[in-house]
This record gives sequence, C-alpha cells and structure tokens, in this order.
Amino acid sequence: FFYIIRELFITKQTNPIFSHISFILLCSTDPSSIFDTDKIGLFKNAKRVRLSDFSEEQVLHSLNKVRWPDAQKREIAKRVFHWTAGQPYLTMKILEKLGSEPSIDKVDRIVDSLVREDHVLIHALMKELNEDPKALDYLKRILAGETISYFPTRVLEQLKLDMMGFIKCDATGNCVIRNWICHQAVVMFSQYHDDGHDISNEPINSKEKSMNNPEQEIIIHLIKEAITFITNELSQFWRSSRENPKEKE
Repeated sequence: FFYIIRELFITKQTNPIFSHISFILLCSTDPSSIFDTDKIGLFKNAKRVRLSDFSEEQVLHSLNKVRWPDAQKREIAKRVFHWTAGQPYLTMKILEKLGSEPSIDKVDRIVDSLVREDHVLIHALMKELNEDPKALDYLKRILAGETISYFPTRVLEQLKLDMMGFIKCDATGNCVIRNWICHQAVVMFSQYHDDGHDISNEPINSKEKSMNNPEQEIIIHLIKEAITFITNELSQFWRSSRENPKEKE
C-alpha cells in the first residue's frame, strides 16, 4: 500500500494526471515509534499535521445553526468546553446528544454517560491503558499532581499518553490531564483496575455491545473490501499511465 502511494507521488511530478491526487493518513500513533521512517521514503515527503483542540469560541460557533437564545448558547458552550477542553470528538458527541432542550444539568448527565458507556473513544483508551502498566503508572503520577516536565520526544510513556490523548502541556511546560472527561475516566478506571479487574476482554459497562457482533463484522468486512478495491484500482491506473504516458484523463 505504501509502495503504491510512494510511486504515485513520484509519478505526479511528471504526469499531470496525478497532480490532483493527495493522500491523508489519519492515525493516533507517531509512525516513528513503530518503525524507522527514514527507511521508508513515503514519510520523508509527508507533512505531519497535528489537529488542535477547539477553542471555546469555536465550540460556540458549532451552535450557530441552533435556535436557542444567544445567552443559552454561550452558557452551554462554556460548560461543554469546561468538560472537554475542546477535544473534537467529545465536544461534538456532547453537542449532538443535547437535543432541543439543552441545559447545564443535561450536559453533565451526558458527560457521565460518556465516561461510563462510550465505546468509540473512552473504553478503547482504557483498554490501551490496561495493556500498558508503565503508561498507567505514569498517568497516575500526573493525576496525583506530581510536577513532571512535558517532554514526549524523550520520555516514551509521555509519548504514548500524548498520542492516546490523555495528557497535554500546560502553560508552565508541565504534563496535565487533557480534560476533565479524561480525568473522570482515568479515576474511574484506576479504581476498577486497583480492584483487580481486567478489561482486556470485557466492556466497562454491561450495556455496551460486543465488538464481535454480526453487524460489526459485516461492516469491517466491507471496509476491508473497499480498501482492497481502491488499492487495486490505483495500482492498475498507475501501471496503465506508466505504459501509456501520453494517454490523457
């Protein structure tokens, strides 16, 4: 797959057919932490873009199309930002669950539900912590208020926690928990973990669905088939353009 992307990148320099093609690889892991990116030419030419969190004003802007009083919009945006610190997924998840009758109390109830029941982000992160005791112990130190300089390029546990989205750098250059939802989730998980539970093969909340149900398996299969199809089509298109360089789109 990487080979095809690399070849298309090289070909687009001389063949205008490919000039409009770009690839975006979305991930929560630094590739250099997995393999030597210097040996894979694709990553030498790639531009890393780190998505920043929303500001409180951007959270408020997300409510522009909602027909609520301006004062209420600002109040809700402020409360959502208090919990998420602008983390995009959590922010949008709360906003989409507010419905037509929003309130501060409802925001708080949604947050409690996310901490206990969200399978897309929270539970997935807890499983990663469960499988990495060193990262969990490091996170507990930060949670306890220990002053630790933010230096993820030198400290492996910091890099892992940063890429998972648990920590960030505060105004003084030290590690802090990313937001209050993460704080609540980590506190709950720590209690659960210290009681001797292992979540590697079980959901935190019994209401959560199994990841191996038939519908999800079908969706995963279709996604794999789609990726295979796109890869094959790009490969054939690339070979065809190489064999017929004068052929136009």
